[in-house]
Amino acid sequence: NRSGDPDGGRITNYLLEKSRVVSQIQGERTFHVFYQWTKAATAQEKQSYGVQGPEQFTYCMLGQTTSVATIDDHKEYAEMRQAMNVIGITPQEQQDIFTLIASILWVGNTSFNERNGQAAVADPSVVEFVSSLLGVAAATLQKAFESRTMETKRGMKRGTTYTVPLNTVQATASRDALAKAIFDKLFDWLVQRVNAAMYKQTEGLVIGVLDIYGFEIFDKNGFEQLCINYVNEKLQQIFIEFTLRNEQEEYAKEGIAWTPIEFFDNLAICKLIEGKGGVFKLLDEECVFPNGTDKSFVEKLERQLGATSKYVKEVSGARCAFTIAHYAGDVPYSADGMLAKNKDTLFADIREALGASSVPLVANMYPRDAVRSAKRPPTSATLFKSQMTSLIQTLQACEPHYIR
Repeated sequence: NRSGDPDGGRITNYLLEKSRVVSQIQGERTFHVFYQWTKAATAQEKQSYGVQGPEQFTYCMLGQTTSVATIDDHKEYAEMRQAMNVIGITPQEQQDIFTLIASILWVGNTSFNERNGQAAVADPSVVEFVSSLLGVAAATLQKAFESRTMETKRGMKRGTTYTVPLNTVQATASRDALAKAIFDKLFDWLVQRVNAAMYKQTEGLVIGVLDIYGFEIFDKNGFEQLCINYVNEKLQQIFIEFTLRNEQEEYAKEGIAWTPIEFFDNLAICKLIEGKGGVFKLLDEECVFPNGTDKSFVEKLERQLGATSKYVKEVSGARCAFTIAHYAGDVPYSADGMLAKNKDTLFADIREALGASSVPLVANMYPRDAVRSAKRPPTSATLFKSQMTSLIQTLQACEPHYIR
């Protein structure tokens, strides 16, 4: 406001790391809400949702830890519920939120047996419970887990529809895609509700705070680390442009004596990742090919980038990996699963089931007219690159200040 006090706000989220729902490295937890709720929910909630504690859920135990010394899950759960009340999330909406949290956890407890190369749900009672939480027919959801509907095309006309059984690997991927999709949609919904509560017509100045990911180098780096490190490269580029290059050019114009600061210009690395023939573009291309694989993607990188650039090179002894020489150091990336993560496919069968849900919050996430769209959805890399372009345009229109 005119006195300089915060008077409203808006949150924009970039690259929710939804893969953390279904995959964690040793010693890490999935999102805190799963532990907060499974520990601190009321006795009635625990009975209704079949919850005893985080230890009973596969998704909570992948990192082999359920507690963090510096986090009080009970206290933070109470604060979260109070915050929901403050911003106007109704008791029914809060119940729907935690029904979805429960459904995600029980989706993770769905396992499969394989019979003659075809996946079959190991315990149908788990799917029945998930279905009751999501407000969908159990038979429909089980069928969507075990198979997918395909359709042949004849030009612009619809062709023959047929059902293709899934094997256990495919069924597990479909299960995980459902869990990630629900969490992603729920997160977006919550951001919208927070924004609605904080909205106020802007008058005067606006201050933007960008909470960025740290540069990530793990024992195993994948698609998420590639995106996160790409963000850091772009922000480093902004830092170089605004803080180093421009300032030194200003000193030179004014004849100020100073010791020039040497800096690493990472423009070539940004182009390597986001350019026309860069990593993201080649990844998207490989996702379009019916026979495209993670290995063929790496082979394409080697053919088209390896010989002409020092920034992408083969990892010695690695079956399916590549390295990018980032400004912060060389990072080897495992390409295993990159195509699947970039496609981020939730089969139409599951989307249709969710669109028919009796739970309004779920049904609204998947409008029926959008479920069977023939248009290929944009890839994760394309969406993220688009978000980054928007973010950079916003930053370039501001005067930056840096906080360490």
